[in-house]
Amino acid sequence: MKNSVNKKLVITGGTGYIGSQLIRDLSTQYDVFVLTRNNSHANTTNVIFHKFESAADIEILFKTHQIDSVIHLASKTEYNSSIESIPEFINSNITFGSILLEIMTKNGCKKLINASTFWQEFSSSEKLPICFYAATKSAFEKIIDYYTLDQKLSAISLKLFDVYGPRDPRPKVFQQVKLNWTQDVETKLSSGEQLIYFTHINDVVSGIQTILNTNTFTAGQHLHFDLRGFAHSLKSAVTIFCETQKILPQLGWGKSYGRKNQIFNPVLGELIPNWKPKIDIYEGFKDI
Repeated sequence: MKNSVNKKLVITGGTGYIGSQLIRDLSTQYDVFVLTRNNSHANTTNVIFHKFESAADIEILFKTHQIDSVIHLASKTEYNSSIESIPEFINSNITFGSILLEIMTKNGCKKLINASTFWQEFSSSEKLPICFYAATKSAFEKIIDYYTLDQKLSAISLKLFDVYGPRDPRPKVFQQVKLNWTQDVETKLSSGEQLIYFTHINDVVSGIQTILNTNTFTAGQHLHFDLRGFAHSLKSAVTIFCETQKILPQLGWGKSYGRKNQIFNPVLGELIPNWKPKIDIYEGFKDI
């Protein structure tokens, strides 16, 4: 059943894993407009895919409809970078978002939910991004700060951790462990000591719904909250995964160096008010 005030939301990154799950749930309460660069997606009763090729195309959407809020999930998300990939990182993670902020505020939309990442802080003592992708996310948050000051934007940046769930097409260590098991191949892993906050996709959706339903926004401020699940070491998580999947793979712990600038203890912030995660990996791993 739809919200009585019939609010209208714009979602970027709506064709990705998190975005598609979010659309599925929010479209029962709101009119959802999804910004997309191609027109291969079919509109449904409460979801309209708005194709754009330029800023003018985006502005048409905001001028035509009284948009209440924007959920900004779109980004180029890769750990590694190169000379060739830098322009795409800048365009996707800074330029596109900046244009969106300008169009939003110009057309009276003053509520933003922005997806950030725990990769933006290496440690509590060294709050530095661990890769170029994370650096662009941090840079964009500074631009959000400007709009909260200059245009009284009400913004919330949600720090995402390791999101997982059913039908996730993104490569994960667990899928590799299971694939190697079927091929009787050893999976080479790091020491497994790093602490990971596993967040089920349903908890991600419920966290964003909580913000929208409780009006967590504060006028003219950029708030920061964690959208994190339950903590497990990588070694513990892989063990639990193998138990729930009933597999006995060959695991080569310590045979891989892992990523450069590996985070072993993520920096934690305040959770979303009136929200807590519900699905731990003991339950969540059963359907992946």
